Amino acid sequence: MGELLLMWTGPNKDKVIQIIRDMTGLNLESAKSIADKVENGGAYTIKNPSDTDTCVWVKELNDAGAIAYLPKAVDSENPYVPPVSSNDVHLLDRQGTMDVLGECRKIATDFENNNAELNSTNHALNAEAKKSEELRNAISPGAKTARMAVSIMAGLLGLAGGPLFIVTTILAYAIMTATVIKSDKKKHQEENNAKADDYYREHVEPLREQMERLCDEREDCLHNGRYDWALSIVGKDFFYSSCIDDLYKLVESHRADSLKEALNQYDDALYKARMEEMQASIQNASEISAAEAVKQTAYDKEIAKSSRQAANAAKATAAHTRAIDKNTRRFRQ
Repeated sequence: MGELLLMWTGPNKDKVIQIIRDMTGLNLESAKSIADKVENGGAYTIKNPSDTDTCVWVKELNDAGAIAYLPKAVDSENPYVPPVSSNDVHLLDRQGTMDVLGECRKIATDFENNNAELNSTNHALNAEAKKSEELRNAISPGAKTARMAVSIMAGLLGLAGGPLFIVTTILAYAIMTATVIKSDKKKHQEENNAKADDYYREHVEPLREQMERLCDEREDCLHNGRYDWALSIVGKDFFYSSCIDDLYKLVESHRADSLKEALNQYDDALYKARMEEMQASIQNASEISAAEAVKQTAYDKEIAKSSRQAANAAKATAAHTRAIDKNTRRFRQ
């Protein structure tokens, strides 16, 4: 029982998905969804409902090339000492309030920078791990040429001889893949593995070490009390460096005398901005509807005009027909 934090899936994503399924009992689609979220740069907390100790699952994931952690408890050896308790912020003067907001802004900035670096490192790790696997499964230039020749032949025969030749060529391609390509990979397996391992050591392992360092920094921030303290000061909705900077400027410019007043003003400004955005959206929708109504009116007028023209043409045709009938009767008499 317990939970773990999965930070990176690593090069063996299929193996990681299987471990997630074994641990959680989830189906393939759900386990793959978790792996996809992590692969796209988001840490994911996975609950362990099984009887197996969570440490075992962490080890299995890390052995498979992923990066997984047990969530840390609050760091009692190196706890964060805040400048003031969140309950006493309302007692501070203007400068004290600015100092607290400055500290919160620094914590939020560090957290955002860590997240951004984690995401970029994660994408780089996935790209480099993929290149390493491509080297491991590489084929020789001769095999590549043979495969390309068969592909070109399939296209030419398809154009010249029709579907039957395409089917024949596809079968030939499948046979070639099962024989020539497989034989080529087996022949160069040792060489390919050596190249892939060298590439992994040179390009992937440094990134993995950087990823682990960033994960440690994130875990320390989350569990030594810094993050929780800053969150208790400004609230979850405003825990962004840009928002905290705006709050700081409200106090600094004497437009707010306390943190509470600054938060209220900022919240009112956000509400007003949302209302203006909604009104602009409604206005835009109204203008679009009006424009569509004008178009529809013009279209209706064109239809009416065409109908009148058709009616006049029908009347003219009828009159002409009556005249012909009249002349025909006269001629017969």
